Amino acid sequence: MTRSTCFTTACLLIVGLTSLCAHGQGEFPLERHPLADGPRGLVQASRRPTMKSAEKPSQLKGVPEALSEKAAYFVVRAGSGGFLLAIDLSGSPVLYVDTDRDNDLADEKPIALSEAEKWAYYSGVITVGASKGKDQPAVQFELWAYAKGRTVPWISVAPAGFYSGKVTIGEKAYAVALTDLNLDGRLLGRQDTLALDLNGSGDFEPLASEIMPLSDMVRVENAYYSVEAEADGSAIRLKKITPESGTLAVEDPCVQFTVLGHVGMFSLEASDSSWKLPVGKYTTALVKLAVKDEEENVWILPCVRLPSEMRELDIRKGETVALAIGPPLTLATDVSPRGGSVLIGVNLTGRAGERYLPGAFKNGEMLEPPKFRILDEAGHELAADSFQYG
Repeated sequence: MTRSTCFTTACLLIVGLTSLCAHGQGEFPLERHPLADGPRGLVQASRRPTMKSAEKPSQLKGVPEALSEKAAYFVVRAGSGGFLLAIDLSGSPVLYVDTDRDNDLADEKPIALSEAEKWAYYSGVITVGASKGKDQPAVQFELWAYAKGRTVPWISVAPAGFYSGKVTIGEKAYAVALTDLNLDGRLLGRQDTLALDLNGSGDFEPLASEIMPLSDMVRVENAYYSVEAEADGSAIRLKKITPESGTLAVEDPCVQFTVLGHVGMFSLEASDSSWKLPVGKYTTALVKLAVKDEEENVWILPCVRLPSEMRELDIRKGETVALAIGPPLTLATDVSPRGGSVLIGVNLTGRAGERYLPGAFKNGEMLEPPKFRILDEAGHELAADSFQYG
């Protein structure tokens, strides 16, 4: 072997080892998969609702001759722009999509909709071409149309694919997924989503705060990591960081918070009734009470209404935001006449006046609504029934 060949081989070996080291330090490859093959939680969280236009969109230039007057029109947001579509249920369910983004449906071919479930129709994968002048790539999406009689009040759209792989954080490997939620053809920021299977269930669970905006950082095992994704979804990079922080504190360890800020969405379980949070302003996305009984059953009681002062939180460096929230809970009923009947509601409130759903989840399953009995002054039962959710 010549000296030149030895030198070239050594260089290739060094480059290869450097690449492996970089990968081990937090760069992880991702592969694209059809959304239909994705975990259930990710599929559901990737659907974005869109209500029908009250009238024909003003930018619409033309419609197919076959389109009836009963057709429903929609403007679907995609990045900084959008595209038009129309759904007609007057005959066989059919869809027209402005695939060339010229605001004209007259030159589009009909797409047959298949029945997905009762009063819901599915489109299959649809491609919308790149925009002219706005530098937005072509995108693929799927559509579900929800019918009421022979019209469609609303639809949900989702990217046709997602990007997934494994990331190693500390000593653990986690499944990860990215979705182009805003349909701009890129994975660039908070309008898209990052999912991490933190509990190892094999799914990405929104209620477990495993699906979040693709923000600047993520919190895993009480540590923070910067997040950087390739715009084409081919890789994600994580790096452990120590951001400037303040403290969010509560007085009961069963209180759990999920907060959303410009740096990320963080799910906080109060093992010591307080959390260190990166400095910034946050919106309270979710509050719940969670306890585990002696048989290891997990009971969760979601909060449905917070006092206004707890909806926005300002975390400052070295300072503490203390919240008196959670137990003890107060149970009361409110009674209001409705014509010849009486409506009885249940109010379950915490110490800050926050309202909780008057029914718990046990191991992820919602329990039946509570029951009630109405007694007269002598203690005789006048009526008995169950409350209803919603």
